[in-house]
Amino acid sequence: MSEQKPYDENSLNEERLRHRRIKELLDEETFLKKERYKLSAEKPWYKKPEILVTIFGIIFPIIISYLVNVSNSDKKELTITYSSVTPIISESDKFKSNLVISFDSSQVSNISKLILKIKNTGNLSLKKSDFSDGPINFSIKFNIGSSILQANKVDDANQQNSELSFINTKLESSLKYLPSLLNKGDEVTIETYLLNSPTVTISLNGKLLDGNIIGPKPIETREAKIGYKTFILSLNSFFSYKWLTIAVLILIFIFTALSSIFQFAMASEDERDPKALIAFMGIVTSIVAILCIISIVSTLIYT
Repeated sequence: MSEQKPYDENSLNEERLRHRRIKELLDEETFLKKERYKLSAEKPWYKKPEILVTIFGIIFPIIISYLVNVSNSDKKELTITYSSVTPIISESDKFKSNLVISFDSSQVSNISKLILKIKNTGNLSLKKSDFSDGPINFSIKFNIGSSILQANKVDDANQQNSELSFINTKLESSLKYLPSLLNKGDEVTIETYLLNSPTVTISLNGKLLDGNIIGPKPIETREAKIGYKTFILSLNSFFSYKWLTIAVLILIFIFTALSSIFQFAMASEDERDPKALIAFMGIVTSIVAILCIISIVSTLIYT
């Protein structure tokens, strides 16, 4: 018969102490978790995503409303551009003087073309009364002997009573144009035919009542248009409608702004690594949101 081990009260007491200590540690852990939750709930307002979202929801519509009002504010504006001089008839030795070209009973050997564009880029219609100082007067100076042979209104924006005339002098030529009614976005194209193929210098005299005349400036070529403005115009062309483009940009801005807010909140609360990666993602989404705001403003300006 095997001997029964004596009762070990010390071992039992140690076991009880160990269980009690474990329970105390678990209770302390639970308490610390609750305290941490209370502290996180009492963090500064700028670290609370719900507060930032509320502020964003109030401020952003105000900003967009202001930008729209500025964009749609009443203004009178006329923009004038011109093309380079393009030869259309040139004297050639191939014909050995057998080809004779006459214009208004005068023999000419070289003819070139200059295009002028007049566009209403404001938000109000322009009438004759807006040009109380008289017609728009284009002074055209040449580097060689030249003159205006003919000027035609190729596209007159469906006007009925616009006026076009030109005068030649020894030193320069002048072309005058007076619109009758140009609605917002209307554009007039004038083709001016010149003797020879000169290099021209164009200046403008004329006033727009309570408005501004921009130009004359060279017509932008396709190469010159490559840039930020082209990107905005291409983006608007992709969606076909100005306000649809702005609506899409606003949605992208909202998504990226909220994403950056929550990512920064995660980076400040999360004790796990990698905090730097979360912060970097927040910075990237913030930059995208800022670019969306810039694109919205640019769309309002350029389209």
